[in-house]
Amino acid sequence: MGLTDALTGLANRRCFNYRSEMKWKRAIRDRRQLSFMMMDIDKFKNYNDAYGHPQGDALLAAAAKVFFFRCAPAFRSGRPLGRRRIRSLAAGY
Repeated sequence: MGLTDALTGLANRRCFNYRSEMKWKRAIRDRRQLSFMMMDIDKFKNYNDAYGHPQGDALLAAAAKVFFFRCAPAFRSGRPLGRRRIRSLAAGY
């Protein structure tokens, strides 16, 4: 099974679970803080219903691109919860 979402190219839930467990263990071992950031697209269902699934997919892909490239390249972005995005933030990783 793949580790990325076909639509957005972001890490999928399987990848998120694997990476977050590794980062969690590393943070405990190194006694470092670990944070996660989640983004939600407000009223996405309304947009998707009004403009159709192809436009909704285009919106998700565009949002993923902005989210991925605006955050530090060392961070990993994921899409484990449907339209929500999660990014793990770990200093020095």
